[in-house]
Amino acid sequence: MATKNDEKIKALLEAIETKKQSLGTRPRLSLKTNGVITKDLNDSFDTPVNINTLNLDKCISTTAKLLSFKSTLRETMNFLELPEDPASLIKVDEYLDDIKGRTKALLWDEENKKLKAMEDKLKELRSVDAKTEDAIGDIAKLLKWIQIINL
Repeated sequence: MATKNDEKIKALLEAIETKKQSLGTRPRLSLKTNGVITKDLNDSFDTPVNINTLNLDKCISTTAKLLSFKSTLRETMNFLELPEDPASLIKVDEYLDDIKGRTKALLWDEENKKLKAMEDKLKELRSVDAKTEDAIGDIAKLLKWIQIINL
């Protein structure tokens, strides 16, 4: 017999499930570059930067460096009255796209982790009776599935 709190917990678990479904699957990082930004692209990178290992803070700082470099490169070419170097700009844009993809994956991971923690906590809070009802329901579903296979 479920308690009043179990009903609230059930509603919250359903809300979490809805949020998980709206979150979808983890964005897949499909790199346009080799994933490593080297010093030859920009002197502000003292050591190679592996995009696959960046955390959110590093994604932000690395993006800032790349955007600054891109802007400076355009300004320099314009000031010197030289044509823009499309190859360099394209390479920077590709790195920026890779970092954006990494950022989306990190944000998805963070949100998924929060939802999982809330779900686990709510499941712990359920009464023994509610947990027993769920276990009985799970066993009943399993038995129906077994019966279908044996037909």
